Amino acid sequence: MKTPNFQRQTHLILLFLSCFFNSIAFAQVPDADKATTGSGLYKDRIFWLNWDLNKDGVAGDLIVNGVTKTFTSPAGVIYQATISNVTGTPKSSKSYDYSGNNFPDGYGNIGGNTGAGNIVGINNGCNACTSTFRITITANYPNGISGNVAAFVIGGTETLASTNEYYQLTVPSGTVRYMDKYVKNNNWANTSIRLDVSNSGKTIKVTNPGSGDSRGDALLIAEDVPYIDAQVKGGGGQHFGIGFLEDLDFSDAPNSYGKATHIVNNSIQGGTFISPSQNTLTTTTNILDIQKGSFISPNLTLGNNIDVESAYNPVATGNDPNTDDITGIDDEDGIQDINWSTCS
Repeated sequence: MKTPNFQRQTHLILLFLSCFFNSIAFAQVPDADKATTGSGLYKDRIFWLNWDLNKDGVAGDLIVNGVTKTFTSPAGVIYQATISNVTGTPKSSKSYDYSGNNFPDGYGNIGGNTGAGNIVGINNGCNACTSTFRITITANYPNGISGNVAAFVIGGTETLASTNEYYQLTVPSGTVRYMDKYVKNNNWANTSIRLDVSNSGKTIKVTNPGSGDSRGDALLIAEDVPYIDAQVKGGGGQHFGIGFLEDLDFSDAPNSYGKATHIVNNSIQGGTFISPSQNTLTTTTNILDIQKGSFISPNLTLGNNIDVESAYNPVATGNDPNTDDITGIDDEDGIQDINWSTCS
């Protein structure tokens, strides 16, 4: 028979090992990652920043001036995000902390799990209060070039119950665009989302003109700006996520040719509104929504279209180049259907 002291020691050892391996698992959660499930139109293009500052898998970390997140994408681009100009007491939140949240049905399972990888929200920090902050992101490419991130993205990660709750994006130049929406259980007929536009289109506030939870959220985007100013207010608590786009197209040549990469300078059309104005979104699906913006590829391309992927995936010499595909587009970077008899 084991003595009580031996049993106590065994229990302490097991508890230590459990905490040790859990801490390793949380520490391995990347500082940004992509959603893998949901109806969102840009799951494969948006890296959502993770705000588990303590790497303990628990939300509630205080977001203060000087908080910095550094993330190296699979393509080798190093991103640095820095928080400044904080007012209030914003804190980190899990995107599934309430069963009525819309975000998991649009951009779910971030990081391939429903734990620490989904601490992508920043909340207002206290009951019925407002918090604001600025976030700056720089992109450092493998070729030594540094600059603005291709685009900032924000999206609601909780649920808006009335006009007393909102999240807001302001840019220093250009305009904020509406790009996508999502709703709990894809119940599009139940959506109640309004975009309040001001500041010559540089500011959009997302709110619910009706009442009740689980009535949808919007995804906003800002192109080629060094920073964004964000604000969030809750009737109780409210939170939203911040992400960024990385558009890179990789060579389809065999690995023996070396790694070739180019930055895709997409543009966006649509998704803007008269300023000032209040715009209630339709209850159509996000795919059929004509109010949203869309990406336009550059005029000069090699191949039929832009094959944006998250990482270089080479093929062996002599193999079918289609096996390098990650996203399923399978566009090969070559001249299509050329008529050699007309060339001289």
